[in-house]
Amino acid sequence: MKRYLTVIIIIVSKLAFSQHLESFGIFGGINFPVTIDQGLRNDPRYVQKFTVRSSPFGFHYGYDGDGYGIIIAPQYLRTGQSFFIRNTVGGEVGSREVLMDFVSLPVAVKVHLADLSFLRVSLVAGVNLQYLVNGRELISHEAA
Repeated sequence: MKRYLTVIIIIVSKLAFSQHLESFGIFGGINFPVTIDQGLRNDPRYVQKFTVRSSPFGFHYGYDGDGYGIIIAPQYLRTGQSFFIRNTVGGEVGSREVLMDFVSLPVAVKVHLADLSFLRVSLVAGVNLQYLVNGRELISHEAA
């Protein structure tokens, strides 16, 4: 009886650890764009505004097999920066908005280096393909 119980435990544990796992879901977030362009930073006409954008939005799919896995997460990303326009004496005379909309397709491949029952260590490598759907710049200012 003990021998049969041991065999059943081994078979059940082997089946449990050899399962292929799939994960999927939707995600969203917010971003705070920051401009690090030295040309804009040194130009006294433009002062950066604190901007919050509700982006990215997308879908996630992941697959983990025996020894490998893949991750695909297509998303819509909206980014850009807002600036105050200042005149020569420091007065605010308008605003400048740089807006960019992207469709993004990040794809990653995982190789499991250690696949233990209590620990899984993976090496992940991927690419991110992006397409600029819409790019625009809106400038509004008073006559000064």
